[in-house]
Amino acid sequence: MKIPVFCSLIPTELLAFYGAELVFLKGEELFAGSDRHSQCSFHENLCPYVKAIYDHLIENKYDFIVIPAACDAMKKLGSAVPGFLLDVPRADCDAARKYYAGQLNKLVVSLRGAVATRQSPINNYLPEIASPPVELGAHGSRIVGIIGSNVPDKTIQAILSSEGFKISYLNHCI
Repeated sequence: MKIPVFCSLIPTELLAFYGAELVFLKGEELFAGSDRHSQCSFHENLCPYVKAIYDHLIENKYDFIVIPAACDAMKKLGSAVPGFLLDVPRADCDAARKYYAGQLNKLVVSLRGAVATRQSPINNYLPEIASPPVELGAHGSRIVGIIGSNVPDKTIQAILSSEGFKISYLNHCI
């Protein structure tokens, strides 16, 4: 099952557990597209990143789409694209954790339904996660992962490698 990942709030580990083929979309790739379907679907003032995601989703086929309700623009995307709108709470308290657990349970039910309609068994294999590099950076530290940055991968990699760091994991919007 092919699922796009375009936001760090998408629970990739949960999707991978169910055998999803995760396709990580990068901002520099999304903005390279020439067709602008979003111009007919959204207001001019809507976030250009969400417009680029919409264009990509219209032009490419995915088996299941998870859209985190992280901002108003993502909520608009959720109303324009058939997929699962995952409401992610902003608070960090017992009520928010309980609510989010309920949201993840609904996601699993929806994902199981999508898998069942494809008539393929759910693959309960959790992929092996690569261990972080053992080498330390020039400053005696290492960076294991960066989540949620709005800086392109190439820029982050250039800056960190010039300082002697190695990156194991990048997952962010742009």
